[in-house]
Amino acid sequence: MYTELFSVGPGVPVPFGVEEYLALLPTERRMIGRAGIDLHNRRYDSPDLEDLRSRSLTGAEPGSARARKFP
Repeated sequence: MYTELFSVGPGVPVPFGVEEYLALLPTERRMIGRAGIDLHNRRYDSPDLEDLRSRSLTGAEPGSARARKFP
């Protein structure tokens, strides 16, 4: 029935869930340093970032600046 509504009108607005909303936000790569993440003159840090500080998701050498950049 939902699909048929699109053939006769603009459809029914469906609100986004948290996952869909976050997936649509623009991203930019940030480096996770020893002190955390710098973003708009603020610094964010969490114990959850500890394993990402030396991990490489890009194929670069672990611990290098290129390896510590994440979206």
